[in-house]
Amino acid sequence: MNKKLKKSFGHFLMFILLIFFICIIFITVGWAANKLLSQERPLTLDDKKKRLKTIEEKLMELQRKKEEIKSTEKRMLLISRLIVALALILANYLYMKHYKIPFNLKKSSNEILRFNSIIVLGYSFIAFVTYGTPAKFVESLKSLVTSLLQKFNIDTYNAFESLMAERTVLLTEIDIEEKQNKRQTGNIQLYS
Repeated sequence: MNKKLKKSFGHFLMFILLIFFICIIFITVGWAANKLLSQERPLTLDDKKKRLKTIEEKLMELQRKKEEIKSTEKRMLLISRLIVALALILANYLYMKHYKIPFNLKKSSNEILRFNSIIVLGYSFIAFVTYGTPAKFVESLKSLVTSLLQKFNIDTYNAFESLMAERTVLLTEIDIEEKQNKRQTGNIQLYS
């Protein structure tokens, strides 16, 4: 009796699982078919206008994010310039302290200028060897910071570019359809 009950319960459980899997298959196939049918159906003018409105809202949001990224970039560049300036001041202080140069503009100006000219010479040498000019060296450092920030926010930039392309296509299609509708209504009025 116990084996018979286990066997019938097992059959019942298999039957329930089979019905469950068949329901899952019908639901997913129906969902996928509905999705495919809705994608194949051409968009009407109203659908395109609604899509354009949502795209423009997303573009505004992404534009705000891009502006935040740009402000972060400007802050990083400012902080890096401040760090370099503070490092130069610290280097000058350590140089004066090490060689026991008094902090007097008349007495120590030659020594400080000589030390700073060595720093500028070293910087210019590195910039010249690596990039040709100090200006190109600075621009490459700026572009490095920009590219790093863009890599960390690549989804924002990619989404913005793809939405801009889709927006352009939609604007063109809407414009063409509206002109066609005006021609058709103009032709209908001529015939009536």
